[in-house]
Amino acid sequence: MFETVVIGDLVLPDDVLHNGYLAIDAGRICAVGVGTPPEAGQTIDATGKYIFPGVIDGQVHAGSVQGISGLADATIAAAAGGVTTIVDMPFDDPYPVNSIERMQAKIDVINQHASVDVALYATARKGDGTNGLLELADAGACAYKVSTYEYHPVRFPGYDTGELYELFPVMAETGLAVAFHNEDPYIVKRLTDRLFSERSNSASLHGASRPPVAELIANVSVFEIARITGVRCHIVHSSLARGFDHVKRYREEGVRVSAETCIQYLVFDDDDVAQMGAKLKQNPPIRSATEKAALWEKIVADEVDFVSSDHVAWPISKKIKSRFPEERFWHAGTGNHVSCIVHRDGDGTRSATDAGRSVVV
Repeated sequence: MFETVVIGDLVLPDDVLHNGYLAIDAGRICAVGVGTPPEAGQTIDATGKYIFPGVIDGQVHAGSVQGISGLADATIAAAAGGVTTIVDMPFDDPYPVNSIERMQAKIDVINQHASVDVALYATARKGDGTNGLLELADAGACAYKVSTYEYHPVRFPGYDTGELYELFPVMAETGLAVAFHNEDPYIVKRLTDRLFSERSNSASLHGASRPPVAELIANVSVFEIARITGVRCHIVHSSLARGFDHVKRYREEGVRVSAETCIQYLVFDDDDVAQMGAKLKQNPPIRSATEKAALWEKIVADEVDFVSSDHVAWPISKKIKSRFPEERFWHAGTGNHVSCIVHRDGDGTRSATDAGRSVVV
């Protein structure tokens, strides 16, 4: 007899097993099937509901607003939405996770307050070369994160190609991946300065100031350094289908690369940004309906490694400033993965499933 049996529509890697069951013993799924379920001490009847495994959100910024204490709220939200593991980025407020002391302080908060499992990225110390990178790996970092674009000189610094060329060989020694925010700073700065004048303050200009080419140039620059140094490299948020073409091409050449996209790029397009303004501000920006459709084709073709939320809990007060360039970025909540799961309808369109029809195991 098993401890627990759950009855419902089981979501498997390649199919949905309708009217199925799964049996749990000692915290592990021991059996999956259809027909008469086995005996169990507890039976959960979720007939008519989807039964999902716990979701992993591979990109969360829990500490960007409240500092590392934000992990408490973020993990509660994650659990409520069926996310059982989050991978948290290192760019906390006011200081990033770039030392053993900051890593341990964050681990202590997780042990005290986290409601789900948490894995931690670490980052380099800007201006301090490769010092501390090996120690951060030993302390439990699951990967490194760097950015080609600078959002803050201390909390979220940018790294040029010369700096990355020095960092990557040491990162490669650890066997950990290095993930990167993929926007070319020269293109973005030049277009932002020109487009956002005192007379130009519309949401549509945000996408124009960060065009697809800014992503694509960053991808190739960093991947070429990964090729030379041997580091495993990952794009944290490709808003473009062509980003996954880059991954495929470099993999075929033996370079260890991967990429994710985010929920918002699959749900919204630039028409939504024009209507909702800064509530949908995102970097890289949300793209056209055509690009959104192309991303879905990459999902269907199994060319997307995973989908994340890029969660940041900015309060609405940070989204209502008078100048669009000063607005904080919107990011999907980490608990929205299940509610934003979509399916292809018979006519080729896609719509959100009812989040109330899901149970996470």
